[in-house]
Amino acid sequence: MNKDTFETIKTTLEKRIAVCNEKLGFILTTEDLKNLTLGEAQALKSWAKTEQGKMDKIISVDLYHIIGMGELSAVQTNIFLKLIKEYMSFRSDIKTIAMNLTIDNIPGLPSESEYKLALFGGIKLKSKVRDASLEVASTIKEN
Repeated sequence: MNKDTFETIKTTLEKRIAVCNEKLGFILTTEDLKNLTLGEAQALKSWAKTEQGKMDKIISVDLYHIIGMGELSAVQTNIFLKLIKEYMSFRSDIKTIAMNLTIDNIPGLPSESEYKLALFGGIKLKSKVRDASLEVASTIKEN
């Protein structure tokens, strides 16, 4: 892929990661959610809904097109996948907040997620905890 096109992709992912860090970097536990003001919680939920839509498009559409059609060099592929992995480390929290955070319900934040691959012999993948010092409190299981 030419340098300018790759730089645009790289910069876009770095910006998405920076926003996730800004919004979620200090929210690692359910207790952190409980300490938000109502206004902060409303703003966080609104952002999470929007970010979930962006993330869905990036990882379910753009990702495979970039890999399949982007003609990335080996170095570009490594950089791109490292950034995608970092961005996706926020996915479980974003989904939980977007779908479950209400005044009446402060959801337990999953410390990891699990996914069973559909067509790869039943292999189960697990995400890593964003903060390695936290113990696994719950797991989101998909599929």
